[in-house]
Amino acid sequence: MEYTAYLIAAPIAVLALVAAYSALRRYGAEPSARSLGRYALLAIWLLVANVLELASPGEFATALFAKLEYLALLLLPISFDWFCLRYTGHDRYIRPPARAILVAASLAQFAVVATNEWHGLFWSRIEFPVIEGFTTMRASYGPFFWATASYSWLLTIVGVFVVLRSYVFEKGPYRVRSSAIALGALAPGVFNLVYIFRLLPGLRKDFTPIGYALGALLFFVGAYLNRAARVIPLARGVVLQELEEGVVFVDPAGRLADYNAFAESLLGLDGSMLGKPASAVAELGPVATALASASVSADGVSTASATIADRSIIARAKRIGDARDPFGQRGVAVTLSDVTERVRMQDELDAARQDLLKREHFAVIGRLSADIAHEIHSPLDYAAAQLAAVKSSVAGAIGDEGVRAEVFRMLSAADEGLERIGKVSRSLLEYSKRGAGDEATAPYDLSLGVQNALELCRSDYARVATVDIDLVETPRVMARGTEIDRVLINILRNAAEAIRDRASATGARGRIWVKTRIEGYTVVCEIGNDGTPLADSDGRRVFEEFFSSGSDGKGLGLSISRDVVERRHGGRLALASRDPVVFRMELPMANVSAPSP
Repeated sequence: MEYTAYLIAAPIAVLALVAAYSALRRYGAEPSARSLGRYALLAIWLLVANVLELASPGEFATALFAKLEYLALLLLPISFDWFCLRYTGHDRYIRPPARAILVAASLAQFAVVATNEWHGLFWSRIEFPVIEGFTTMRASYGPFFWATASYSWLLTIVGVFVVLRSYVFEKGPYRVRSSAIALGALAPGVFNLVYIFRLLPGLRKDFTPIGYALGALLFFVGAYLNRAARVIPLARGVVLQELEEGVVFVDPAGRLADYNAFAESLLGLDGSMLGKPASAVAELGPVATALASASVSADGVSTASATIADRSIIARAKRIGDARDPFGQRGVAVTLSDVTERVRMQDELDAARQDLLKREHFAVIGRLSADIAHEIHSPLDYAAAQLAAVKSSVAGAIGDEGVRAEVFRMLSAADEGLERIGKVSRSLLEYSKRGAGDEATAPYDLSLGVQNALELCRSDYARVATVDIDLVETPRVMARGTEIDRVLINILRNAAEAIRDRASATGARGRIWVKTRIEGYTVVCEIGNDGTPLADSDGRRVFEEFFSSGSDGKGLGLSISRDVVERRHGGRLALASRDPVVFRMELPMANVSAPSP
């Protein structure tokens, strides 16, 4: 009776496979669909060959079709593995050499089956009983049969493992699909084992071909029925492990359930921590706040910022609800986004804005300075002329030598004060002229620039430091004078600040020294002070952006100063000494080229 049932079921299975194959042709551009299509064709081959085995009138034809069945049986596991690898996104493991080796191995095994009459390694004994009017083949299995069976089932197990490994932690449709694929792989094995080991007494027909057909249909249902072929679901390993974003899962009991490679590298997690309470895993400390907030918040969402391994991280935690139970939950998922580059760019943008504000500030100061200098200049000249007239008028009018000497001393002091006011006025005018508009490079006298900077900074250092000046006549350098002036002013103000800090502790005046000289084809300026020295760590960071050893944040900033000297003028600005603090600025001479080495 089972033979008749088989002959009824086999055509139905073939028609179902043909329908599935026709549906798969819509997705012919997808490698996994092509692999499953080949699997369906091999299953059809197996069914047709098995039916022809039963319908054959003689023993030779029966044995021939039984052998042809094994060609399909040996190639089916290869098609199944290729389908599983492609379906789960592990195409990189599919290599032409591997395909060639597996196909060659299957063909070699088929050659042993086809020549069984000569050696009896596959079937040690064959009988052809007639059952229910059909000529059937009964065989005792030789050693090569078990080797071939082991080979085929080993390949099948590999495919099942790939699918289950990729989706065993997934919920919803992915798990349903992977379960259908796993059942499809097990179906032919169950049928085959039942027949080989006679697990159903009285069963004389091997329904394994029906099992392969059922498997192919389950693969189709699991992977492609609900338009899954249009968007092939990537494997968990591809989606999670290769994301450039950390993912951590905590189960409803608060235990660490899973994490991906990015989170493992970032937080220092390892497999021994799985299953432990998240609160007991110290490595999760940086995201503990986000985890706790998401667990208790009304909307189940929380965001926190953290610095991990010198990287700026945004941790977003979300409580995962159970779609089948609105009041249940599946735990908390935390995503870790590395925003270090974004923060750096924001810092650079903020720094650029601050620099723009400073430039505008300097521009306003420059315009005000010019106005003040012009307003001072005329009355200053008038006061100086009147003072000279007073000197000539009283020279012979005072008879008392003592009184005359005292008057001339006061007039000299007043004259000196007017001269100082004149110097400041001239420095302001010079500074404002160079700072007007978009300044172009022009010959610049570094020694004169130092003198002007000293005048403009006098209020910063006059009460706390004595200035030693050693300036030599230097050739001009091509520079944007206002920018170099700002660098000099910045270094001088930093020096005054360092001396002021030390003077407040010791009560003693400090010393600032400025030197200019020529070295080869460069003009050198060194500015030093005996104020608070720089620590070794500060010395290495002094030119970093946003670095400041002071508290008020005044000045252009040494990082910007170095940028001005080195990038905009082709010179060099360096820290020559930490104790005492000495900065060295080098600028190339104008219209001079160093000889080739």
